[in-house]
Amino acid sequence: MKKFILTVTLATSVLFTGIGTSLQAFASETNASPVIHAKTDIPTNVQLEQQLQNGKGDINQKGVKSYLTKLAAQLLASAIRHGGDLLGKLLKELDDDVAKAFSKNSRSIANYIDEIAEIPDVTTRIIKEKLYYFLVGTLGMNGGYAQQIANTVKWIIDNLVL
Repeated sequence: MKKFILTVTLATSVLFTGIGTSLQAFASETNASPVIHAKTDIPTNVQLEQQLQNGKGDINQKGVKSYLTKLAAQLLASAIRHGGDLLGKLLKELDDDVAKAFSKNSRSIANYIDEIAEIPDVTTRIIKEKLYYFLVGTLGMNGGYAQQIANTVKWIIDNLVL
């Protein structure tokens, strides 16, 4: 009985293997109809380039998320100016030294966040990176403190946007 099952299995596999290869050969011999692509050139940026060359073009952000990020950054900057102690308490939960550094520089941080918010198509990643380099480079803040502040600002803006 085992020999019979083995023989049937072997014969079936040889049969299907032979059919499979012959089908592949047949499929490759058929003539497929050629696909013709019509080439069309549509000038999409001509009007924008002309406006920019004439000096009459304004470039505005078009994305909804970047617009919301801009609004959230401006809202945060206003909250830092008018409610810096509240944000200092939030940062104090992270680290006492970071809260002191933030409170000391809160006016400069708020002004710089407003500057960053004016960048076209601004993202929270851009805000975080630029704020970090501002804190370390311009204000001379410790890199660890600057990273915590930049991460917190990004986190707040992300939560306001989403």
